[in-house]
Amino acid sequence: MCGVYLVARAYALFHASPRGLALLAIVGGVTAVLGVLWALFQENLKRAIAYTTMGELGLMMLALGIGAYGAGIFEVFAHAWPKALLFLAAGVIIRELRTERLAEMGGLWQRMPLTGWVMLIAVAAGAGIPPFSTFWSKDAILSKALALRSPIAIIVITAVTLLGAMALVRIFRLAFTGETARRRRFDPDRIGDAGGRVATAMVILAIPCIVAGIRGFRGRTDPIAFVTFPGVALSNSHFVAAAITAAAAVLGAAIAWGIYGRRPSPAVALEPVRRAMGEGLFVERAYQFGAAQVLLPASRAAGWIEGRLDATIDLVADSVAFAGRPRRWLSDVRTRQVLIGLFAAVVALATVSIMLAGRAIGKVG
Repeated sequence: MCGVYLVARAYALFHASPRGLALLAIVGGVTAVLGVLWALFQENLKRAIAYTTMGELGLMMLALGIGAYGAGIFEVFAHAWPKALLFLAAGVIIRELRTERLAEMGGLWQRMPLTGWVMLIAVAAGAGIPPFSTFWSKDAILSKALALRSPIAIIVITAVTLLGAMALVRIFRLAFTGETARRRRFDPDRIGDAGGRVATAMVILAIPCIVAGIRGFRGRTDPIAFVTFPGVALSNSHFVAAAITAAAAVLGAAIAWGIYGRRPSPAVALEPVRRAMGEGLFVERAYQFGAAQVLLPASRAAGWIEGRLDATIDLVADSVAFAGRPRRWLSDVRTRQVLIGLFAAVVALATVSIMLAGRAIGKVG
């Protein structure tokens, strides 16, 4: 979110360049779609939630790119509460189950009712189901896309809303419904719900998940007037955008609830696709490989070349400078020292010559 805030603070630079805004919208749209797709195939609880966050961040960037400045900032505000609650609830689940794999969870609704209820609220709020928090911000973003009559932006925002709802409901379905997975050295009967300060914090975070979008009720035509940018029209919400957002969120939640309730066994033929998507198309590994195998050796080689080249250039420069000032260095040389050196050189040369001549005469004789 810091990146979104930075772009929003420097929005004047992007707003001055239509190409910059277009590039920002393209990057945001691609990031949003990839984030929710990867979340659908992720088996790690925290990483699945993180990928849904990636999708939301891409949606915020897309909003800034299409000129929905206030709506993008509103999405930052509305999205923060459910995502904080999701990560807090995930920490409680991981602490009790001692695993982060969704395949080793299940059946927590009866064992952890408080965590289940607050996580269900967080899932509904993050998915954009009305009247929870991100429904209002996604509605405002889609309203701007409809006002611009941009079919690509409309399709991307709707698809991200639908797939994001599926990804979040999938997490809840795999963790809280069905039977608790049996594992060695783990007793499901020991699972306990959150209590004390953690439970209090989750309940507090659940409140803004419900009411963070309440400002959308004020007039319904100017829901986010508290965030403006000079020269950028407000993303006025209307019922068409609200209907599309609500339908996409509810449909995605219903599809995920039906699919992941049965815990279907993954098809062997699709295992490579599932693994690639779960690993984020190996983008992270590509970064690591590129950094370790390409960038670091290249930087070391460049450093070695630079060091040797600098030393050579310095030597040549000093030599040229020294030779270019003969009067200065000749005046510093003492005559007595030069004569002594010449005499020593002559003596050494004569000695060597006599020794070589005597050896040659001896061989001839």
